[in-house]
Amino acid sequence: MEITKIKLNQVEGNNRLKAFASVVLDDELVINNVKIIDGTSGLFIAMPSKRDKSGNHFDIAHPISQNMRNKLTIAVLDAYNNRLEDQSAVYGEVQSCNYHRNKENL
Repeated sequence: MEITKIKLNQVEGNNRLKAFASVVLDDELVINNVKIIDGTSGLFIAMPSKRDKSGNHFDIAHPISQNMRNKLTIAVLDAYNNRLEDQSAVYGEVQSCNYHRNKENL
């Protein structure tokens, strides 16, 4: 399964939530509302989830294999960082990003 497109919608005014991503797989399936979150150890992605009546969250969709989770994480965070770099080039702003891709930690 290949990631064929990623669309990002940045979130303004939130310290931790940076963006939502829509990820297209094999040009046939889309996963919406993948969150890009700035955590204490840097950026990470959170899969779309729903809250039940008890207040517990559960994923609506998620990768089954660690390999797919790694591919998804790298692709989404790379797309986000590329967006920040593009904005920096256009607007002359320096965007801080705490993402360090380390495949050994994925």
